Amino acid sequence: GDDYLILAAHRLLPNTNSERYENGPTIIRAILVVEAGLAQSPFNFHLKLLLIRLYTTIGAVGRAFDLWSTLDVKHIQIATLGHLVVRPVFHLGYFKQWTELAAVFRRLWLECERDIPESVSRAFFEGSINAAVEFIEFRSNLERSAISVDVLLCDALQCICSGLEDAGALEAAWNTVGDYCRLSPAWLIPPRKL
Repeated sequence: GDDYLILAAHRLLPNTNSERYENGPTIIRAILVVEAGLAQSPFNFHLKLLLIRLYTTIGAVGRAFDLWSTLDVKHIQIATLGHLVVRPVFHLGYFKQWTELAAVFRRLWLECERDIPESVSRAFFEGSINAAVEFIEFRSNLERSAISVDVLLCDALQCICSGLEDAGALEAAWNTVGDYCRLSPAWLIPPRKL
């Protein structure tokens, strides 16, 4: 029956995409329908994802973040599901939740930086060239993902706006950006023509 609740919630919303999330009372009705379903099926991630979308639409980011936290998002899912909460949490000023999110993304990046070279080396040693290429592609995709850059820039912006003196804030922002090797000073220097 959960799928019918999702259909009912979508039916409550306006048909056109331009008006879809503009009408507050219809969004509230859709939320009530989906919350009733979630009370009966507390592990249904489809219901949680729809609720996250609806709650962020009306600015109830605290509830959306709580639901996102119950999804037990790990590893690559952080990059694929983080977009649901990253911008609303940061832009609406939920800085306690933002600190948790930024730490999760930073941990993912640092684990990737630490583990990928070893995994590639082990794959070559075992003779699995395809696995080595997949590890390298994963790192490259994570490095170029929009959500990773978004988190990086928001984290640097928070450092700048955190109330530190100018030099301290800029140094904290630079250190945040420096965690990503592709944004290190050597990478940022443009190549010189001969």
